[in-house]
Amino acid sequence: MKENAKTIDYDELYRNISEYEDEPVYYDRLILTGVLANEDKKDYLISIPGTSGYDAEGVFYVTWDGNPYREDDVVKLWGVVKGLETYSAVGGEYTVPKIEAVDIQRLSQPD
Repeated sequence: MKENAKTIDYDELYRNISEYEDEPVYYDRLILTGVLANEDKKDYLISIPGTSGYDAEGVFYVTWDGNPYREDDVVKLWGVVKGLETYSAVGGEYTVPKIEAVDIQRLSQPD
């Protein structure tokens, strides 16, 4: 799966999510920005860092059943697109692309 994974522009993925359903994807240098409670898996919000500081260019809802990660970890992500996911957070509800992770590798961690 990793060898077939490609990086899809966030806006392209979001706007045409049905075209990419079940497609393998890869993203590098993402920031883990949230850990969500779930009984059997770890669900994370993982962001594409913006060009101006910490503002995110886009956010993914990622499901993962491997080793846990912490907020602010910088990671590489391989996974499969699973449509859109809506989650609740401070400020309202948000709908973002959902990725079922196949592998996550930490590049660095918070101090």
